[in-house]
Amino acid sequence: MSLSSDGGVRARGIDRHLPAKPPVAAPGDAEGRRRCTSPLFYRVPVGAEMCGPCPTPDLTTFFVAVQHPGDGGEDWEGHGRPSYYEDLSTRWPDFRDDMPVRPAVVAITKQGGGRIG
Repeated sequence: MSLSSDGGVRARGIDRHLPAKPPVAAPGDAEGRRRCTSPLFYRVPVGAEMCGPCPTPDLTTFFVAVQHPGDGGEDWEGHGRPSYYEDLSTRWPDFRDDMPVRPAVVAITKQGGGRIG
């Protein structure tokens, strides 16, 4: 299964995250609000789009491309206005005022090593 996201949060109701497992009924909550939800595996920064999720063949590393982080600041309650260089909703990945926000490929590994999952 490949999951990724695209488009605005408000415009399309998309939550930009990658679930750890396919959605299944939560134990003891088959009819409740957690029905068919998945645990969170990775969440991209505010305004970003996740694409190209790809594990290594041995499942020890998982790559995720993060595109246009900081876009759509008005969609995020913590910022609530458009993002501009002088007033970005995030400074990901460096979180420094003197560095621009930029896309990146993230390599996710398991703490202590081994297979992810």
